Amino acid sequence: MLFKSESEVITILYITKNNYNSFKKTVTLQEVVNNTNIKYITLYKVIQKFIQEGYLKEGLKKGKYKTFFATSEGIKISNSIRNELK
Repeated sequence: MLFKSESEVITILYITKNNYNSFKKTVTLQEVVNNTNIKYITLYKVIQKFIQEGYLKEGLKKGKYKTFFATSEGIKISNSIRNELK
């Protein structure tokens, strides 16, 4: 997959770097917004795209908020990006 925006790269790298990679270890949209310079609506669109492409899945809810985590495919693509950035 070719990422089309910096927001997409930042999102997948942030989620995998922080080991959000299981139903128990997840992150909310707001947590990502608070720790990156990505606007909420942009991040929402990126997350939805990544879920559709199989890079992320929905996790267990934190209160009323949906959470997300990287799939093995998402981790694989993230590692590939990291290698290219070296």
